[in-house]
Amino acid sequence: MPVVSSLVVEVSSAVVEVSSAVVEEVVEEVAVVSSGPVSGSIGEVVPVLSSLVDPPVVFGSTVVPPVVVPLAVMPTVPLTSVAVSVSLAEEVGCWPVEDELGWVVAAELSLSVAEVTGSLPHAASNEATRAGGMNRIGCDATAARTRWSNVRRIFRTGPVIRWRGHAATTAFAATMTEIYDVIIVGGRPAGASLAARLGARGLSVLLVDKASFPSAPEVPSCPVLYPRAMQLLDEIGFTEDRYAHASTPVGAAALVFEPYFSARLTVPRMFGRDYIRGFDRAGFDAALWDHVGGFAGVTRRAGFRVDDVTRDEHGRVDGIVGAEEGSASERLRARLCVVGADGRHSLVARKVHARVTLDRGERTSTAHFAEWEGLAPYPGADATILQIVTRARGTSVLFFPSAGGRVHVTTHVRSDRVDTGGDPQGYYMRQLGSFAAVRQRLAGARQVGALLGVRKIANRYREVGGPGWLLVGDAVHHKDPVDGQGVYDALIEAKRLAELLLAAHVGALTWDALVPAYARALEEETGAMFRATMQRLERELYQEPPALLMRTVMRWLIQNPAYHRRFFAFLGREVSPENWLKPGLIVRSALRGVLGDVRGLFATSPSG
Repeated sequence: MPVVSSLVVEVSSAVVEVSSAVVEEVVEEVAVVSSGPVSGSIGEVVPVLSSLVDPPVVFGSTVVPPVVVPLAVMPTVPLTSVAVSVSLAEEVGCWPVEDELGWVVAAELSLSVAEVTGSLPHAASNEATRAGGMNRIGCDATAARTRWSNVRRIFRTGPVIRWRGHAATTAFAATMTEIYDVIIVGGRPAGASLAARLGARGLSVLLVDKASFPSAPEVPSCPVLYPRAMQLLDEIGFTEDRYAHASTPVGAAALVFEPYFSARLTVPRMFGRDYIRGFDRAGFDAALWDHVGGFAGVTRRAGFRVDDVTRDEHGRVDGIVGAEEGSASERLRARLCVVGADGRHSLVARKVHARVTLDRGERTSTAHFAEWEGLAPYPGADATILQIVTRARGTSVLFFPSAGGRVHVTTHVRSDRVDTGGDPQGYYMRQLGSFAAVRQRLAGARQVGALLGVRKIANRYREVGGPGWLLVGDAVHHKDPVDGQGVYDALIEAKRLAELLLAAHVGALTWDALVPAYARALEEETGAMFRATMQRLERELYQEPPALLMRTVMRWLIQNPAYHRRFFAFLGREVSPENWLKPGLIVRSALRGVLGDVRGLFATSPSG
């Protein structure tokens, strides 16, 4: 909600300066209260307010119409306190009629500065108000809250609105500081889904991102959506039809251990879906950004660069300072908190000095990837299959289907063996060319996207929050993309955080209790998978099993359909990542494999 920090009103020959005292209990409007007794009467002040905006002022493409306050019934009494509320309705259905935008200015006698019941009449009274037949401005708080659930912000810094009947130099000059319940920095999956959940429950949310959309995130991510992640998106109304254009369903995967063996895996039914989705982050993120704009109470600002956080006199974070390109710096305030959802290199985390609480840097990977098109299909399948090619010697190549027939082709290498020699593109092509199965898929294909890379991918947790601030998504926790968990983690963290913020908003949870509760929720949702990912990273990139083991136990396990189901249940969060690969499954796979090999020997031996 915006706050007017200073206001000058001319009343006859007297000038009244209204201080920055704010009645924050007001429902969805600005309330500014005079700093002391004012000479004059309500009959003298109201004519000034009633003739506001002549000629109409243009904000962007919005023409603000003049507002006439009925005066006949206003008493002439000594004025000791004036409450002024200003709201710009940007949604259809707001005052004064269902198909118009409205600019509302209301003044009423207030004996107490602690309460202003609202600035809008009931919907049924609109015509009477427009005809000047209403005897007061305002409505009860419940009606005001309902009618103004879609109100956004007023205007930006430094507007000058001239008063009718006064000299050109007489102006309403206000410096605006906008106030929201929550400010979220970062508008990709973590921040956007958090904004949607809070906005759907009536909180006012400002969602800012320095990027414009569509655009890819700064740090590339594994472009996979598992069914549980899609279910979380369903919960905020972001159904598959809204991002189908930026993704493709994938019903199978192939694991190729060159030159030992291969396995074809079918995606089992999980959470109502028997497929995963490969997706294009630029298109997906843009669709999600657009979707969040439909939530009442969520204000979005793309291309907004945050420069710093602000703090109150006690050191608590209470807002941000930033600007759009070419615009003056703005201060934006948050009643409840500022949330950093701005990725691994989070500016919010740096500004609040969030500590790294866990860093597993002893085993890291380096990834390079680019989009390709025209790939040959996987043998016996088509291009929409997720494929992993490896020798179990510290290097893998992954094929992730994307949108429009394109495929993300990624090299995943243990970091201590990466030496690009100053030529990342050449290094990338050499890694791809070192696998026969990769060369087969890329024969006749062409790279259509720029090469992107991430060196020594960090695996860490940060401090989750502090006075007036919280982190979510990659800003608080990130890890190697080998398991493709980034988007799911962002969505589930946002869900758990939204639940806690809603409780705090209604007074059911104190801030001192919220922060540790969020830390526990983060561990519950991500801790086991983080540890499992570290184990996989160690096992699949840093260990080099002997050829005999690859041809026997590894082959028997990975070619077992029971392993396929368990592996996808692990990736899809259908089972706990904790000890997902049970010893019993390994033993049963070995027995099955031995029997299968024996049968194969008999089947191929010469008869007689």
